[in-house]
Amino acid sequence: MNVWVTVSSALFGTLVGASLTWLISRHQQKLYFTLDLHREFNSADMVEVRYSAGRLLEKHPEKSLRELTDKYIGTPELHDIWKIILFYQRLWIVVQHRRVIRKEIPPLFGEIFDWWYVQAFERQLLPLDNKLSRDISDFHSWLTKTAKRSEVEEWRRSHIFWPAPGIEHPGNSRARSMPEDTASTSQRAEPKPHPD
Repeated sequence: MNVWVTVSSALFGTLVGASLTWLISRHQQKLYFTLDLHREFNSADMVEVRYSAGRLLEKHPEKSLRELTDKYIGTPELHDIWKIILFYQRLWIVVQHRRVIRKEIPPLFGEIFDWWYVQAFERQLLPLDNKLSRDISDFHSWLTKTAKRSEVEEWRRSHIFWPAPGIEHPGNSRARSMPEDTASTSQRAEPKPHPD
């Protein structure tokens, strides 16, 4: 009987140890992946992508993504818009599959994503009503439900939107004025899609 207790205890200890090691390892992987995505999103290349996309969207706030694609197909600015959208879709997929630390997503990505969603995606992407637009909408719904209410309110207070004809943004008391259409490109104010 003593042998049986010893073997059972050893087996139980091995299983518990292996389970704890697996859980810790899995958490570490999620943490590294979460931070890698954040690093990618805030890289110099991606910041430039966001500003480039913002310039194009600011010029055409009334156009849908489909109209922009028809007009600007093959241009770096349109490619930059797609990079942003596809990054957020990829982020949503890893959130759904629990490959990241989900509670860290709102503080790391929420404010800037909420700005893009309210400023452009909601009006210019969602009318496409395809899988991509539904993913972006679902991610925004999840994000605003997961984040603390005070956090979402803080995001909204910090947003600075460019005006769009007939579009009212929530809390848009700090909307920027669009530069005159007659101003040359070099004289235009640099758009500020979001204070990173």
